Amino acid sequence: MSSGPGPTLAHRSVASIRSAPILQEPHTPPRTISNTYGSPATIRADDDFLIIQIGSRFVRAGFAGDNQPKAVLTCGPKDQRRAGDFRDWQPVGDIDLQSGDKDYELWRYDLREVDLGLVYDKLDRLLRDAFGR
Repeated sequence: MSSGPGPTLAHRSVASIRSAPILQEPHTPPRTISNTYGSPATIRADDDFLIIQIGSRFVRAGFAGDNQPKAVLTCGPKDQRRAGDFRDWQPVGDIDLQSGDKDYELWRYDLREVDLGLVYDKLDRLLRDAFGR
């Protein structure tokens, strides 16, 4: 590397990078912003509020302003069946009419006798089903 006169290489020449000085006032280059992201109000206008109604025997889920919920799920024994559940083929004993309601309830107002872990699992499954539809 010599600093003497001689041919200069293009990649070492600073003059080839710089252009003639511009006599304009400095300004910020224009920025293009999509209409969707230009204003925070446009983003909020597209948000829909989700309404979840949790009853003792059903869960309803839908959007605010709709006439009907998008999903209505019940909590009966038929809705809680899984693959390999053979309850329909098992002999049925005496049916207690008072305890029959407990099978159709997700929760009761008197929570002293309710297994909260079971309520949590049922509610988790119902909400997953509602949002999966």
